[in-house]
Amino acid sequence: MLPSLFPDIGRLWAGSLFLVYFVIFPFWGDIVSIGKNNSRFTIQHDETAFRHLQWEHRHLLQLPAHCLLWHQHIHCLPQKESSDNEKNLSLRFVKTFHLQAKMKKKEFLQPALKVESFLHRPKPDKNSEIRGLYSNIIKTQSRSLSPLLGKMENGNLNGLVFDVHNVEGQIAFTLVTPLLQNTFAWQYPQRRSLESMVTELRQRGIRPIARIVIFQEERLAKTKAEWAVKTRSGHSSTRWLNPLHPQVRAIYVDFIYELAMRGVTEIQLDYIRFPSWDEVPYPSFHFPKGENRIQVITNFLKDIQTKIAGLPVLISADTFGITAWYTRENLSIIGQNFQEMGRHLDIISPMLYPSHFDYGFGGFDNPADQPEYFLQQGIKKMKEQNQGVIRPWLQAFPYRVSRFSHSYIKRQIEAAASAGANGFLLWHAGSNYDVYFKRGS
Repeated sequence: MLPSLFPDIGRLWAGSLFLVYFVIFPFWGDIVSIGKNNSRFTIQHDETAFRHLQWEHRHLLQLPAHCLLWHQHIHCLPQKESSDNEKNLSLRFVKTFHLQAKMKKKEFLQPALKVESFLHRPKPDKNSEIRGLYSNIIKTQSRSLSPLLGKMENGNLNGLVFDVHNVEGQIAFTLVTPLLQNTFAWQYPQRRSLESMVTELRQRGIRPIARIVIFQEERLAKTKAEWAVKTRSGHSSTRWLNPLHPQVRAIYVDFIYELAMRGVTEIQLDYIRFPSWDEVPYPSFHFPKGENRIQVITNFLKDIQTKIAGLPVLISADTFGITAWYTRENLSIIGQNFQEMGRHLDIISPMLYPSHFDYGFGGFDNPADQPEYFLQQGIKKMKEQNQGVIRPWLQAFPYRVSRFSHSYIKRQIEAAASAGANGFLLWHAGSNYDVYFKRGS
């Protein structure tokens, strides 16, 4: 008699699961609780929201205990508040078995992200004229950043490119995703969080532009030799990661996705290329059939674009300034084709530093003293190869310049504007812009 009950019990379990999944869950509610005092944000079947709030990113949201993820969707049970403001949560998880639990919490977990702050914010206008400068990790996490931001406001600058991840492998802000935490483990001492950084910049009317270095990463190249570029002799580069390695590509796509989910307005990709022969002599790459360097870099950008689709964030990339003069054959060495890249980028920022052109280039004894020529010609040539937004990096450092001053930087700004650039970015590796802010010099 007893064994005959097992088929009935099995049918009962199957029926219960069918009822919960197909009947109860669709009407359980699509509300994500995001803070204290029972404040709520209604998703209302937003496809973009559901697509980005997936299981692998549950830790990003730090969901309150009364919410769970089922089939990659968030479902939250109704709540009942007691007079002492404690939350009496009746929680039922349905996986293979039913588990009922009651718990009390004085307040909800504070989320790492405020869902409404990015999912329903309009995407920034890529054509906006951004006039900005660069802040390295030291400046970004120092007390001296606030005075710099004050100078930017007074100096009519409205964009800050700040390091999140640099060539040495340092991370400026604590990452949330466990895999990223374990991979990018060299954390610079943090004075401010990424969220507070973004908030302060927005309050000042300054666009937050998070800079992330991609394939030139010295720490990972040394600690994960299997990810590094190999030479024909079998040696591993100590500076360059292999753009063909699937784990390298995946970890950076996830990194970029986390930044997008944490509310930055723009993410700037640097060193998104293959190393030149000067950087890694006789490299050895094993390309999939029919692919080359240009296709690898372009497909990587496409992967990023697909991952962040629907999120209100811009993607920009830095390129060599001299590549504006390169032929397609030259560009194929580093894998950059501006026409192809432009299909998956919002903005391209060529590094048109006059000092970085060799003596005699363009017929000039010292190209560093000819900023107008190199800015105007460089932007013109870039526009011939790419119809997208061009926002160049300008030289804010004295290297090779006979008379470096505020007027030298101003000449570059005026030349870029006359050539049709959408704003500009000032680069100084030490983030020292005293010369720029010293008018009349």
